[in-house]
Amino acid sequence: MTDIKAKETVLFDGLNKGFEYNGSIFRLACGPSLVQAPNGDILCCWLTGSKKEPAPDNCLAISRSKDMGKTWSDPSMLVPPGDENGSGFIQRCGDKLVLMEARWPMEALYTVWNYSRRESLDNGYTWSCPEPVTLFSEDDISCAIGNQIKTKNGEYLCCAQIFKKREKPFTAGAIRVVLAETEEEAYALPPMKPGEMDTSKFGTHLHGCGVFETDKDFKNFKFRGWVHNRPMGLLEPTMVELNDGTLVMYMRAELGGFLWRSESKDGGFTWCDAYQTNIVNPSTQANITRLSDGRIALLNNNFGGCIGEPLRLRNRDPLSVFISDDELKSFSICKNLITGGALSYPYGLVLNDGRFVFAYDHNRNQVRFVEVTL
Repeated sequence: MTDIKAKETVLFDGLNKGFEYNGSIFRLACGPSLVQAPNGDILCCWLTGSKKEPAPDNCLAISRSKDMGKTWSDPSMLVPPGDENGSGFIQRCGDKLVLMEARWPMEALYTVWNYSRRESLDNGYTWSCPEPVTLFSEDDISCAIGNQIKTKNGEYLCCAQIFKKREKPFTAGAIRVVLAETEEEAYALPPMKPGEMDTSKFGTHLHGCGVFETDKDFKNFKFRGWVHNRPMGLLEPTMVELNDGTLVMYMRAELGGFLWRSESKDGGFTWCDAYQTNIVNPSTQANITRLSDGRIALLNNNFGGCIGEPLRLRNRDPLSVFISDDELKSFSICKNLITGGALSYPYGLVLNDGRFVFAYDHNRNQVRFVEVTL
């Protein structure tokens, strides 16, 4: 029997303390990400703001650990508020760090993303001036990109959440659209009735997940392909390459009750139709990581199973780890690691010494760092 333990450290406490910037106290903690710098320091950045998201003061904070996650520096501002909301993540590229700085207009509800790229040659203490990055040239399509992976044949890829504006929006209520199997079926549904939940951005924009090829410096991007066969949307993908070269994406399915999955046999150019797995999920992001021993770990909120269940933060409990030792044919281990609260957006990382760690946001006002002992 495998014993799995989790040791938590509160990295940022917006509940009791927060941090001050330009006269405001920033308490929001959402969607943390981790990277290990070339000198071994661990950096964590997360979406913050004074109260909630989306909000005009949303921006990106950063903290540093010099002792492998035992203690963390006071947070500082990495991407400050501006004319558009700010966020992003950091990618390790050899002996440098690359910050993908994201700007997104609040009124677009996360369907429009504008990126700039910055470099650090001193482990994240100073950064170059931002340089705009073009991912799509068309006005009606945008995307939010994720971290880079290097495949077995030496290619560099990153998965992305893609938003394409529909020529016309859905008119039916959200729960009925959730049950539609095709776009045509969703469009043919009768208009929304009084008291029904609307489809919001999922009705105005097609939500799908796909892949970009890039270079080792995470500088140039070329779109390959995507999957978008669920009318109510596929979003927040997490991707891993299997030993046979197959790419696997697990995706959040809005109001879907379960994680969805798709595979590509040709490096992300084409994908099989996404399908519902048997892994329950309360419409939240999961995270997949290849461990140092070759197994694959999936971090997921092990709750759900009810299609059409409205979004509730309290349903993001527990936060669990699933372990596969047969290349995602099955999960031999499912362990509820953390319970109590809204446990959202886990982000896994294998450190240089092989240890598996992750960060997540707790009740939207704390970032917690977790070391997992397998």
